[in-house]
Amino acid sequence: MAGPVRLGIIGVGRFGQFLMSAYTEMDEVEVVGICNRDEGKLKRIARKYGIKRVFTDYRKFLGSDDIDIIVIATPPFMHARIAIDAMKAGKHVMCEKPLAMSMKEAEKIRGALKSSGNLLTVDFVFRKNPLVEALKKIARSRVLGDVQNVSLQNYANDSSLKEDHWFWDKKKSGGIWVEHGVHFFDMVRNITGKGMIKAESFSVRRRDGIEDHVAALCMYDGGMPAVFTHSFTKPYDIETTRFTVSFDKGTAVIKGWIPQELQIDGLVTGKESKALLKALRGSGDISVSAKRFSGSTKGRGLTYRPAEMISCRSVIRDSKEAVYRESVKGVMRELARAVSGKGKMSFGFEDGYDSLKDALLAENNNAFTGRLKR
Repeated sequence: MAGPVRLGIIGVGRFGQFLMSAYTEMDEVEVVGICNRDEGKLKRIARKYGIKRVFTDYRKFLGSDDIDIIVIATPPFMHARIAIDAMKAGKHVMCEKPLAMSMKEAEKIRGALKSSGNLLTVDFVFRKNPLVEALKKIARSRVLGDVQNVSLQNYANDSSLKEDHWFWDKKKSGGIWVEHGVHFFDMVRNITGKGMIKAESFSVRRRDGIEDHVAALCMYDGGMPAVFTHSFTKPYDIETTRFTVSFDKGTAVIKGWIPQELQIDGLVTGKESKALLKALRGSGDISVSAKRFSGSTKGRGLTYRPAEMISCRSVIRDSKEAVYRESVKGVMRELARAVSGKGKMSFGFEDGYDSLKDALLAENNNAFTGRLKR
């Protein structure tokens, strides 16, 4: 395929506009058309970005011959229907997470994907984050031993989510686990290579009935437990995210909803120290300190003879938005290269399918719902 891959974006709300602004900075793609039900907003955005092709009916939009990839940036309840229609129209698809609202919808997408022979990816931006990529290398190489458990604490802000926002309506969003949690379920699968086999969750509702805080205890293949906590309760200024991976011989902590810092502490041999630093190379600004270790030590019935106790920190100095933009571009770049025949996809439909399955395990196995009194 000569020239940039041509994109059509369906849904130009706040996130759709963020995607558009990122894509317009790329040489590999060109946004040639946009679609939104709000005609006034559509025209304003089209003028801002110099886009001539605008539609309020996505089905007519899909009939455009000059579009290679359809970007789905609508609320989740529309994802499956648009993805299926897009593939029937001969388009490749970049779908914002989640892939769908139910496994039944996901299976229908699978059928359309198989029939069309086209490509589909899900916007799992963590897969294109340098710190997550580094942690995956460390986990898969077993340089710190096996992963014993993982935990996530995600305290997000709700300042832009008014009471009537579609995010709070489970019929439109799927709820926190489906709309938001899929990112982190996918991250655990990607880093560890393990699949979830069981989940039990809990939730908290505000006085107005909105569910804004959820937690789950999950079990993964090979006896790896995981704890996930999500809340949309904080002011923007103090929202925090902390993802911890506990290994046999160390601990890794990623900080930030958009990961910007990775801290690793562990016991390593000289060879393992070199492997650890190699995995971190290119992930950010790296600082290292080490303390010589003499003799042996034990853990979980195993004896270790490390040469040193090492502490590594990798920090991405760019702003959160800049890191997010580069990850968004990375997802699209991979799909565009695959569509052009210049590369292969490292993730796609099956990963969207698996993360949705995990999210629904958590959503559908709620053991208790509490209510705030204040």
